[in-house]
Amino acid sequence: QRDKIDIAAAAYNRGVALYSGALSTNGAADELNRAEQKADFLRESAEAFQRALRAVPQSDPSRKSLSAVMDKIPEADEEAKIARLMKTYGQVPPSTLGDQLLISQREINRVLPSVFTNPAPIMVQTLESLAATEKANTDLLIPLKGKIMNALTAQSVPTAQPGSASAGPSTPPGQPSPA
Repeated sequence: QRDKIDIAAAAYNRGVALYSGALSTNGAADELNRAEQKADFLRESAEAFQRALRAVPQSDPSRKSLSAVMDKIPEADEEAKIARLMKTYGQVPPSTLGDQLLISQREINRVLPSVFTNPAPIMVQTLESLAATEKANTDLLIPLKGKIMNALTAQSVPTAQPGSASAGPSTPPGQPSPA
């Protein structure tokens, strides 16, 4: 019984240390490494809390800590995914991303009607392949969205300054200007 308590304490302490490491991944070289390191630390922390619970199932702190860590893993995985996509496509022009997305989508639309004429095993395999392509297309939307948002925010609407030529009422095209 004492061994189980010692194992649980060691696993719990390891989980706490890994969780703390996940929260302070500032030493990573770049955003991708930081995000991946955070996700990895959170997963390892969850595994440590699970080991603690296996050793001492009635441990409330281990249970609560595991729950808290498990809640953070999906967000950390999403951050890592976005960082990976931005590293891969961050320097690709939006027009190239859009072209790649449309070409791929058109290929899905071309292949899809013929899929249903195949025997079931081939149909399932082809549909799974098309689903993977669609998922990759969806992933392209992440960097494309960022580029579109940057382009929209970079465009600024010029405002008329008091006393400038554009201030005051404007004359409709084709009308003589007031003298």
